[in-house]
Amino acid sequence: MSDAIRGIRGRVYSVSQSMSLYPTAGSSDDYAYSRHIVDPSKPKVLSYTIEWGSADNPTPFHPAYSEMQKIIQEITSALLAFCLAAT
Repeated sequence: MSDAIRGIRGRVYSVSQSMSLYPTAGSSDDYAYSRHIVDPSKPKVLSYTIEWGSADNPTPFHPAYSEMQKIIQEITSALLAFCLAAT
């Protein structure tokens, strides 16, 4: 996925566990993963978090639309790569 992101416009996406980013609790990836722990009849789900933004943006999670259009291209490429690798 990070190679696919880099292929769009050269940006390097840092891959790490989401738990290492900053403290959260009750996030959607926590829920998706924990379903099988709470109810063993449910299948295990591996969850992923994709975050974007830039530390030099005053609102990193809310980029300008012109930047968001570029991010959409990167994430689309990454998700297509993920799906191709999963087949």
